[in-house]
Amino acid sequence: MICSGIVCKEKSSIERIALTAFAAAMTIFVLSIESFAQSSAPRYIVQNCRMDVCQWVAIKNRELVKENGNGKLIWVTDLSCTTNHPGSNYPKRYNCRPTEVAESNFVVFCSARYPAIAYKNSENKKWTRDRLTISQDGVFGYLVSSLTLYLYACHDVVWRGENLDLLGARLGYRAPPPDASGGQDEVESILDLMQ
Repeated sequence: MICSGIVCKEKSSIERIALTAFAAAMTIFVLSIESFAQSSAPRYIVQNCRMDVCQWVAIKNRELVKENGNGKLIWVTDLSCTTNHPGSNYPKRYNCRPTEVAESNFVVFCSARYPAIAYKNSENKKWTRDRLTISQDGVFGYLVSSLTLYLYACHDVVWRGENLDLLGARLGYRAPPPDASGGQDEVESILDLMQ
């Protein structure tokens, strides 16, 4: 019922439908804003936890640099933070606070035959490359963080230590060729990672 002054009248069915539609539209609008806020928040994964410290990382941006027959070279901007956990009581999830976050870049060569990740060395300006093997034979202590980042950057897979032979097979990785035995080296340019 609508009242104006001393005169009251019933709402027409068209007015009721219009008000119902407006209320529904406003509800959808509010829910979409909440959903956008949640989806635009960085998704942090644990990169590594040891000695009472965890490193967390989220990918802010991926940019295709170049592609060849062996794979895709991708420039990644990441956000990271470090947290302390006395007694090695590590959480499963953590959202870094803006005041804790550092932004950096790395490059991945997403390749079923020559997977690699590289970081710029601030001292000699070269790129330090970790040649990866997506198999149980390629898991060494210093490569755990690199494997975690590579799988997250290339496949959006959060690796939690499960068997890499099985995971690699699911993702299409074959046994590494003899000339890609893993290890670390340096390259001058990120395009050298594609070799």
